[in-house]
Amino acid sequence: MKNMLKLPIVCSIIFVAQAAIAETVVDVSPTAPDTNIEASFTSGTASGYQWRDNENSRRDLGQSFLADSSFTLDAFSFSALGNVQAGASGASFDVKIFESDNISLIGSAISTQSGTYLTSGSNPVSGNWIVFDLEDVALTAGNYYTIVLSWDSAGVQDQDQVFGMVSGNLYGDGSAWESSDGVNFSSLGGDLQFTVQSIPEPSTVALFLGVVAISVVARQRRNRK
Repeated sequence: MKNMLKLPIVCSIIFVAQAAIAETVVDVSPTAPDTNIEASFTSGTASGYQWRDNENSRRDLGQSFLADSSFTLDAFSFSALGNVQAGASGASFDVKIFESDNISLIGSAISTQSGTYLTSGSNPVSGNWIVFDLEDVALTAGNYYTIVLSWDSAGVQDQDQVFGMVSGNLYGDGSAWESSDGVNFSSLGGDLQFTVQSIPEPSTVALFLGVVAISVVARQRRNRK
């Protein structure tokens, strides 16, 4: 009986550990993410467009998309067309999620999160995808959402990252957006190459927990022998 009581405790620890992770985690992928995709634009010939807040100017940069169905936003990614610049390496940044019922309006912020950016020495990113793993955000079907990145520290030398942007608004359900002051935004004539991911389906989580449970039981049985 004592051994059987240990299993729920293990599962509880897993959930508590996941809930405690609130900061946006940044990683690098050699290819565009392809699981739990809710919206994406990965085609076209991209040119570079900077997300920056350096000694010359500021540009908060983001991409909007349509939520075809209600889902919980778990992560998003942008393609990179340049390595991490010196001032961006290890810098703090903010992610804001805006919600609107009109494709032409950025709407109101419904979530603000923070993170620490990649370091140039260990993560060269040109030609890869930069993945931002968020604290989960619930999105509603039929609304437009814009993900906007901004740096926390103003006027830092070479604080910028180049993303891939395709001109012509080929992604019909959204657009790239920019702001020079963090308040007023304008829609650009193109789209960032991006993906938006939802949290794994409950069946996937259940399968993971099932594997953990089997491992725990097997280990307990071996220990009793």
